[in-house]
Amino acid sequence: MAPPTRVWLSTPRGRRIIEGCLLGDASISWTSQHLGTAMLDMNQSMVRASWANRVAAILNEEGLRCSAANQWKGRSVIRGTVVERREVRRIWTISTASLGDLRAKWYVEDYFPDGRALKIIPRDLELHPETIAHWLCGDGAGGARGIRFATNCFSEGDVDFLITELQQRFEIKASKERQREREFLICVRRKNMQVRLKALIEPYVDPSCLYKLEDVRPAEPGGMKPNGHWSERQRIAILAG
Repeated sequence: MAPPTRVWLSTPRGRRIIEGCLLGDASISWTSQHLGTAMLDMNQSMVRASWANRVAAILNEEGLRCSAANQWKGRSVIRGTVVERREVRRIWTISTASLGDLRAKWYVEDYFPDGRALKIIPRDLELHPETIAHWLCGDGAGGARGIRFATNCFSEGDVDFLITELQQRFEIKASKERQREREFLICVRRKNMQVRLKALIEPYVDPSCLYKLEDVRPAEPGGMKPNGHWSERQRIAILAG
């Protein structure tokens, strides 16, 4: 029997996209733990269907076969909130050993009494602007409270690690906001930090998700294009400053 393929891991962009999705709601599940093969699966609301389609298209371009279709999800409870039956955009990949490798890095098996695994942040994760952009598309938000990333499913230690990564790699200062006893959000509150983050990730954000950055404006008047976005020269100047 030929060994399961690991081809896609040789493409840095494919990995960045996967990691950005895993920071949000995407999951990797075993198809054969014995063989070490797994698949990626992600459901998104129809509001973000365009982004989900883009993720599927990029993964296909990078050599990881990925499908997309509309499906109906039954009534469920998400973060303590009851969500009624709804239509979602689902994407899923073929089963590969490369995703089995990522499953082993991103999950602690049999963590909960019922046998479920715990999703964690690998300590060798290296954030990239494209990774953060897809994280924002899937599980981020903007508005008067700043740019926020939902990290409810991760431990406080994982959240601290991500905050440190943002600071050390991109000089973006973020903080954690407690939601419940052991649940946190990552928040970028300071205006200059929001401006820096927007300049960093905007080129990678799907157009359908740019509304999450629309409240981020430069301190000086006349610093943006009429459409509310920076030119490439402006982005470079912001990041260099």
